[in-house]
Amino acid sequence: MHLYLVSSPSQDIQKNALLCEGANKHLLSYANLDELSPYRDVFRSSVGLRILIDSGAFTAHTLGRDFYPEEYAEWAIEFEREWGGLSRSLHFFNLDVIGDQEKTWENQKKLEALGVSPLPVITFGAEEKHIDRALADYDYFSLGGIVPHARGRNATDKVKNWLNFCFSKIIQKFKATGRMPKVHLLGMGRPWILSEYPAYSADTTSWVKALRWGVKNEFGITKSPRVSESKVSNEYILRQEIRKYREVEEKSTKIWELRGVRWEEE
Repeated sequence: MHLYLVSSPSQDIQKNALLCEGANKHLLSYANLDELSPYRDVFRSSVGLRILIDSGAFTAHTLGRDFYPEEYAEWAIEFEREWGGLSRSLHFFNLDVIGDQEKTWENQKKLEALGVSPLPVITFGAEEKHIDRALADYDYFSLGGIVPHARGRNATDKVKNWLNFCFSKIIQKFKATGRMPKVHLLGMGRPWILSEYPAYSADTTSWVKALRWGVKNEFGITKSPRVSESKVSNEYILRQEIRKYREVEEKSTKIWELRGVRWEEE
């Protein structure tokens, strides 16, 4: 499986950590185009570069902004022209509509008609027919809208119930065809999830939370210095985090291989 890092290379500490550790799997958002320029240095240094582009629909919804398929498609085609030939894989997520799976499918078809082949997004709470449609028509799709439901009381049970429902259908398809569908879990790179559900890929922002909150209980450090206090210490912590999530990725892959699950690689 592949675990993508969500980061902000405009911050030199994050950029340096990514470069030093040779991180080659990156998820960035169309909603944050100002981050694109710093990513170029990271992309150019990557061997076996893999890129995922989130449409940023959740961010747009939160900020009360509107994103349009035509604009997204135009940008995506130009981005693919620049980076498609330099990366091992490059995928764009559909422009999903929070809480409306039918309109999300409409955007999928609009983008396809405009020359983009986005990964479908099935959002939290979608009906069974939408999972069936993704499994019938696409080799690679994503489950999204989970993060807001992963907070608060009984959050773990809510997430598990949803993932159990989705992956029961996914595993049925695997048993019927002998090929495990490729599923990406948007924002759900937690180790327990990756060991319990056969996701082909996932992404995480957790590796940078030490910079956000200033607290860390790993590597013998109980409180990480703020950026202004010690760039060296913070960069060290981020590099260790990258290594940790690389180990999570490797461990999850081995777990699923032992269970007889392998994916056809690009």
